[in-house]
Amino acid sequence: MNRFFKPMASTKGQVVRLIIGLFMFLAAVSMTGCDNGDSYEAKLENARIALDDGNYDLAKSILETLPGTADVMEYMSNAIAGGDLNLDTLNIISTLEDLDEEGNTGSIDMIGTIIGDEDNQLTCEEITDKIQSATQAIELFKAIADLSGGGVQDLSDNQKTQLGLLSLTRIVLTLAHRICLKTEGPVTMTEAWIQENRAEFTPVITEEESTSEGVVADLARINEDILFIGYTIDVFADSNDMKDDFQEFKDELDGDLNGVVTYVELNVYIAGIGAGE
Repeated sequence: MNRFFKPMASTKGQVVRLIIGLFMFLAAVSMTGCDNGDSYEAKLENARIALDDGNYDLAKSILETLPGTADVMEYMSNAIAGGDLNLDTLNIISTLEDLDEEGNTGSIDMIGTIIGDEDNQLTCEEITDKIQSATQAIELFKAIADLSGGGVQDLSDNQKTQLGLLSLTRIVLTLAHRICLKTEGPVTMTEAWIQENRAEFTPVITEEESTSEGVVADLARINEDILFIGYTIDVFADSNDMKDDFQEFKDELDGDLNGVVTYVELNVYIAGIGAGE
């Protein structure tokens, strides 16, 4: 079990049990050959230990020497998520619990309070780098799906949950990128900051900008992420905190609920943040 989804006590019931279960299949990696430090199994185990210790750079350096198996690609995605995006169980669970207590569930704060600095701020350069990291981590899960011959919908429930968290993160970062183009940063991706500052960047995308190459690329990423978040929502059979948070965020972003987010809907989403408070 690595640090990205490390077991801990929580009151979130099924959500916590699922998160704790993520990557459990990796715990079954054979220890045979671990006495040979150059074997695949030994190196994979060393990468797992590095991840568990939060040593993401070491984990990456080990994994880069291994063939691109599904296990290696999933570990590499974990290393990127933990090292570049600050996504691990401690951050995710504590953030969701804090937002529950504040009555701020399903908000952009789910990710915005994790990916920034100690003041939740992100520079424009950091946003660009983190989008690239999130995309790399997502592409690894898509490659795992390709290995099996099925689509992303055929990934395991654990993998789809991981992918959904990465996709949610990339949406928040993409919105931060659009805001940064208007403000030159730094940006804080919380509802309170957006409410206070949105006059500077509303609309976040104008009609004239909507057909530009950059906007088209951003919308394509967002709509891929919406699809992946939908798979994550389907993982949960019953209503629970994580499913509800993901569903609320998805529905607010995709205003007409047709599975395709337009630039108009992004503007409506930004303009409507905090409106129900």
